Amino acid sequence: MLIGILLLSALAISCQHARIQVAAPLPASCQNSNSKQCEQDKLALVDPQKIPTNKIFEVHHNYYLGGLFPRKFVIKESTFCQETGIREIHQLYTFMDGILEQLTAFIYSPRTVRITCN
Repeated sequence: MLIGILLLSALAISCQHARIQVAAPLPASCQNSNSKQCEQDKLALVDPQKIPTNKIFEVHHNYYLGGLFPRKFVIKESTFCQETGIREIHQLYTFMDGILEQLTAFIYSPRTVRITCN
């Protein structure tokens, strides 16, 4: 019975997401006043023929007391996406994070972070 309640409550609260998408840097031609070349370079950035080769890193952050502590985590771009930069940071609350939080009575509150490179 207790395990059933834990599973149901973990399912009910396992939909917490925070997503940050980082815009791609503008081409050098857009920093000048050459608007025609800038438009061509921006179109090349979003070419649908390109096959995405994005690296995805998964990091687990440890929070405590229902997520109150620590107040912030710093994600360094140089650690994960040195050459290409970060495209997206997605913090989510997975099913396993919910189970662990329920089993520890909200003392340990893990979160999963997925970092996608350009």
